[in-house]
Amino acid sequence: MEKTGFLLVFLFFVLSGNVFGQENGALKHFYGSSEAYAAGLGMNLNNSDFGIFGYDVSIGYAFDSGISLFCPVDLQVGMYNTKSTKNYNNQGTIGIGAGYMYKFKESYEMLEFRLSGASTMADRDINYFSTGFSIRYGIKVGHISPFTGVGVMYLSPYDSAVKDKAMLCVSFGVRIL
Repeated sequence: MEKTGFLLVFLFFVLSGNVFGQENGALKHFYGSSEAYAAGLGMNLNNSDFGIFGYDVSIGYAFDSGISLFCPVDLQVGMYNTKSTKNYNNQGTIGIGAGYMYKFKESYEMLEFRLSGASTMADRDINYFSTGFSIRYGIKVGHISPFTGVGVMYLSPYDSAVKDKAMLCVSFGVRIL
C-alpha cells in the first residue's frame, strides 16, 4: 500500500511538471521533486544510534533569481534504532524550506543548496522537529532534472527523554521543472 501511494504521488509530480512549468527557458515556475534518501547508517555526527530510509515529495515555486520556496512532505519508511530491534516505521513530516539554484553557464548542469524544517504529522512513538541542509547536483534534461545530493539532517525530539540526533544524509531523485 505504501509503495502504491508513493508511486501515485510521484506520477502526479511527473505529470504536473508539464502543466505548471513554463516554456522558453523561463526560470520562474512551479516545480515538483521527489527523492529517496538515507540518513545515519554509520554516518552519525553525534554518536546517534538512528538510521533513516525515507521518501520526500516537494512542491515549490522558483523565482527568476534562482531562489525557491518549497513544501516538503516526507515519509520515513525505515526509521530504526541501530542498537536494538526498535523501529519507528511510517513516520511522516511536513514542513517548509528555501533553496538557491546555481546554473552553470552554457551547460545543463545545476547546483542547488536547500535548507528546510519539518515536524511530525501524527502522534507516534517518537515525535520531532527536523532541520536539514543539503547540496544537490543535477543535469537538466528537458523538463526533468535527475539529481544526487549530500547533506546533514538534525532531529530534535519533543520528548526530552530522547536525545537530539545529527546525521549525514545522501539522496537521489528527480526534479520536474
